[in-house]
Amino acid sequence: MKKILCILAFSSLLLTSCSSSDDDSSTTNESDVLVRKSVETYANDGSVVTTNYTYNGRKAVKSEDSDGYYETYTYTGDLLTQIKYYNPDDELEQTETFTYNGSNQVTSYVRAEIMDDIGYKETYVYNGNGTVTSSNYSGDATTQTDDVGSSTIHFSGSEVSLIEMDLGAFITTRTYTYDTKNEPFMNVTGFDKIAFVDSEAIGIHHNILTDSYTDFSGNIITTSTYTYNSMNFPTSVSEIEGTDASSEITTVYTYN
Repeated sequence: MKKILCILAFSSLLLTSCSSSDDDSSTTNESDVLVRKSVETYANDGSVVTTNYTYNGRKAVKSEDSDGYYETYTYTGDLLTQIKYYNPDDELEQTETFTYNGSNQVTSYVRAEIMDDIGYKETYVYNGNGTVTSSNYSGDATTQTDDVGSSTIHFSGSEVSLIEMDLGAFITTRTYTYDTKNEPFMNVTGFDKIAFVDSEAIGIHHNILTDSYTDFSGNIITTSTYTYNSMNFPTSVSEIEGTDASSEITTVYTYN
């Protein structure tokens, strides 16, 4: 799954959400629901990208979009250990690699951008107060040893509520709020272990409603508005950064 980076600006937006009785899942057990297809529509140019997902049981195997880009997933047991990103020419563009401790907690994350020979690494320490400290490094695609700061990750229940990143000269923060419904990929094996890597949160059990990013230049709130099926999984989500209508991305989900 590709992660969406946020753009900086000033704004505040009121969130509304609605429910739908439509159920795109043919299963009756909530724990068996898996996303099979997503369709993203981008307001800035009207483009549409369809992505299909395949699984082995509940383990992700491959996701491939209509532009020809695809990702493959590698597991060690039930732990997701690597994601590889390929372009339409079957060239490996990027890898994300995860390592874990004996308690099945992620201890390091490495993003290697192969073609540009750029690398980024995070190592994690689990603190007694329930937070996680991340030490962050940059370098090339092979080795990352240049210190670029640290982060403190806070949780509310099982979800990431706040990420504070200390870059030395300034501090950035990302604050998250969630609904009480089911996150589309909550049943995919191993995704819950990597919910805060790359200095960004993904929902574990619930869906992100607001993502508020603040740094020295200001603040922007990315707001997501959902419709849900009868099993409380999103059938669609509309995401907008600040009040910029051209930034809106609408995603429609189809389940098994």
